[in-house]
Amino acid sequence: MWDYTSHFFYWFILYTALVVQFIEFIRFQATWSYKISCRYTILFMTVSFRFYRHIPSRIVLNWHDNSFLWCMLQRVVFPSRNMG
Repeated sequence: MWDYTSHFFYWFILYTALVVQFIEFIRFQATWSYKISCRYTILFMTVSFRFYRHIPSRIVLNWHDNSFLWCMLQRVVFPSRNMG
C-alpha cells in the first residue's frame, strides 16, 4: 500500500506551492511578482521532487520517465494508481 503519512512533507510542499501559485495569480496576475513566484514555485517543487526521488512510481510510462510534470500530474490526479 502507498503510505501517504510517511510522505506528508512531500505532499505538503506540493500543495502549498500550488496554493501559493494560485493566490499569486489572483492577486498579481501577470506582474513581476507573479513571474518571480512562478520561478520559486517551480524551484521548490523540483527540489522536493528530487529529495523524494526514492518514491516508487510504477504508473509512469517508459517514455515519460524523465518528465517531472507528468509524474506530478499522475500523482495528484490518480493517487490510487500509486498503490503497489
